[in-house]
Amino acid sequence: MLQSRIGWALFFWLGLIIFLFTTGAIALFLLDGMEHSRQRQLESLQMAARLFRRELETIDLPPDSPKLAKLVQQQAGESGLYITVASEDGNVLIDSRQEAARMENVLRLPEFQQAEETGVGQASSDPQLPGEPFHFIVLPLEVNGERVGFVRAGQDIDAGGLYASYHLVVGSIALGLVILIGAYFIARRFEERVVAPVQQLTRACAGVEKGDYTGHVWAAAEDELGETARQFTRMQAAIELRVDQLTAESNRLKTVLGSMVEGVIAVDEQQRVLLANGAVRRLLAIRPDDVVGRPLLELTRNRSLDDSFRAAIESEEPYHHEFDVSTTPRRTLSLHANRLPGEPCPGVVMVLHDVTELRRLESMRREFVSSVSHELKTPLAVVQACTETLQMGAVEDLAIRDNFLEQIMQSSVRLNDLIHDMLHLARIESREEAFDITDVSIAGVIDKILQTARGSAATRKIALRIHPPEAEISVMGDEEGVRTILSNLIDNAVKYTIEGGSVDVAWGEEGSHVAITVKDTGIGIPQASLERIFERFYRVDKARSREMGGTGLGLSIVKHTAQAMGGEVTVQSQVGEGSTFTVRLPRG
Repeated sequence: MLQSRIGWALFFWLGLIIFLFTTGAIALFLLDGMEHSRQRQLESLQMAARLFRRELETIDLPPDSPKLAKLVQQQAGESGLYITVASEDGNVLIDSRQEAARMENVLRLPEFQQAEETGVGQASSDPQLPGEPFHFIVLPLEVNGERVGFVRAGQDIDAGGLYASYHLVVGSIALGLVILIGAYFIARRFEERVVAPVQQLTRACAGVEKGDYTGHVWAAAEDELGETARQFTRMQAAIELRVDQLTAESNRLKTVLGSMVEGVIAVDEQQRVLLANGAVRRLLAIRPDDVVGRPLLELTRNRSLDDSFRAAIESEEPYHHEFDVSTTPRRTLSLHANRLPGEPCPGVVMVLHDVTELRRLESMRREFVSSVSHELKTPLAVVQACTETLQMGAVEDLAIRDNFLEQIMQSSVRLNDLIHDMLHLARIESREEAFDITDVSIAGVIDKILQTARGSAATRKIALRIHPPEAEISVMGDEEGVRTILSNLIDNAVKYTIEGGSVDVAWGEEGSHVAITVKDTGIGIPQASLERIFERFYRVDKARSREMGGTGLGLSIVKHTAQAMGGEVTVQSQVGEGSTFTVRLPRG
């Protein structure tokens, strides 16, 4: 059974050609055979008619003679002819098949008219014999040179010729069927040798389009199709290798771009995004879907990026720019843009760096330098002024000298404390401070701190109370570090609590941590200052802080020390009501 459309098409066209050829051949043979049979029959009929006319012309019998009628019937019976004898005026005298009296005048028939004019008339039918196929020959009948009538001889159309024609038709049809069957097997063979490899090639091409390179193409024949199949197989392997290489390169590129903290975005000359890695989506707060193909400005809603693209595509040099994006939190991005190679320029690749933290650190560095300069300037100015005054002769005045020396000493102590705290904080931040992590008893550390803090608290009539838990609790930390944290918090609580107030220290378990709270009834901290309270040199009330003798680094040291030991510190405060500092350290 044929399996392909092209096989059926080939079979159809071969069959159609064979059918048309066979039909035409049959038609030509039939027409030629029938004409040849007709001519032969007419010639035979004409010869028989002439012989009969000669016989009639040699005897002298009246038309109504029974002997003449008997002769006509005898000749008709022997020859199998249909014989009609008519008078000169067209009346039928004798007819071998019909009664003459019942027959119409024959001169109206074309064959008699033709015989009257040319001497011989022919016809293939007789209106008086409807439905009967005959060939007729009409000859004039003459006696002594005068025409006395007509003789017509008729014969059935050659049945032998029809039989031969029938066999010719049947034979032609049989031959056509044999040839048609041969055409089927030719089409089948063509399908196996030509169509099947083409179908395999088609399926393999469809597989390659879908990424399937396992499709096999039969290539046994040493012909053009076989060579095409082998060439396709080689091309298939080359494409698979190249696709694998491109896929590996693409995966490596995706891995590299995906692991980059810098955002990479490529834009074509029509400002449509070609590529954007995950960092770009994060930095610009872009949804992860529908990125490629979208206009840059529509996607990012950032005019600075659009302006940077235009500047980069118009410039031969790399373009650099910094801008802020209105994300949450707000970010500062540094952009480096380069034109993609090619003329005309196919687009621009832009690399985005998040410099928010860098700019914040630079701002903190400037603030730190400014704060350190300011903090160092005051005690140094006091030392310088007192020294200059003493050098100018005030050293002779004991009261002035002692006062100035006391100020120099206080300023020196302040400078020493400031430098010590700065170095301590720097070591903690740089992880250079070595902590000896052990089980530290909270009660023991607090008892030691309270021994020195109770004196200043009693002087200012501040109630210093502790609220220990029922069971002993310890934390995992460095004992000196824990002491530094609690000492700073308790000292600050006493300093900033008004006379007659109270400071409460409590601790207890909180999940896997121990929470230590230092609560005072002091002046409180404004809400706007809570986020910055742990920054270096930040003071809510700068005048009061300097009067208290603080360095401005205590809470910053508390925060970084707690973090270095795996903990944290938080604060809650209301102005005029007091503050609560909570330190959470891992439970021991």
